[in-house]
Amino acid sequence: GTLPYYGVADYLQVLVGMHSSDVQMQEASLFVCTAPLICSLLRTAFEKPLLAYLGMQLHIDLERQKDQLWLMHFKEMVRDVDSNVFAVHNFMMREQIHYATGVRMQVVRPRGLYTQAGLRLWHLARPQQGRMSPLWDSKVLFFRSSYFNVSLILPILEAHTEDCAFPLTMKIVQGPEDFVSYRELRRYGATVLFPWDATMMSFWELYSLGGPALLLPRREWAFKVQRVAGWIWSQTLGAVE
Repeated sequence: GTLPYYGVADYLQVLVGMHSSDVQMQEASLFVCTAPLICSLLRTAFEKPLLAYLGMQLHIDLERQKDQLWLMHFKEMVRDVDSNVFAVHNFMMREQIHYATGVRMQVVRPRGLYTQAGLRLWHLARPQQGRMSPLWDSKVLFFRSSYFNVSLILPILEAHTEDCAFPLTMKIVQGPEDFVSYRELRRYGATVLFPWDATMMSFWELYSLGGPALLLPRREWAFKVQRVAGWIWSQTLGAVE
């Protein structure tokens, strides 16, 4: 069957209800949004300026004719530089939006400074010296990924390491119950990330730690991971069947 489309009227009703009961929202000089759909809903309901720092891609691939309205609205918001400021946090997303709408946005890379909260300044200058013990050099953390749910990578990896007796201790994060703090993440010798999406903040957070080596699959494997994990491209503006 067909996927249900966004309940736009329902979303707008919820948004207006939130605004009517939230004094801070009423008094705000501008709104900040990180998802294209939320930006469109805010602009539809209110006339306040938007500061959009987009970390979510254009998930537009459900109902082609209605999708065109979202793309046209998004394009006009980006072009309205007197009222809005739009930026994205990675080049992949910039190219996707340019492909879909024809507008090219500024890229402002995330710094992820919150991952360093609580560290002394000398640790920030020499992050490797902030490691707690050399015993952690042989410990590897596999960061959570939806790829684990659709592949055999984990059982194959575990069987392979047992047979070969690798001198590594692995910790596999599969869900919120396996929560690992930034302080603990910094202590690992390496972290492995299978990026199921090209716009993940997890990459920037791990990169900003400045401690463990960050290991990623090669480009062809990363593309396969994103395809099997459900990552989608949007249609282009004007592509109506």
